[in-house]
Amino acid sequence: MPTKFDRPEVTAAIVGARSPWQIEEVAKVGDWRLTAQDVAEVETLLARRAQTLA
Repeated sequence: MPTKFDRPEVTAAIVGARSPWQIEEVAKVGDWRLTAQDVAEVETLLARRAQTLA
């Protein structure tokens, strides 16, 4: 499964924490993976957005 959706406009996740609690919560996301359906839904939304900008 690709990370960053294999899309050139998505270069990195921007993560910032201001407390130890936030660091702990953000760290949990490191093991999270999108399903193929999740990726397809995001791709559909990005395509719709691109059409509105064209």
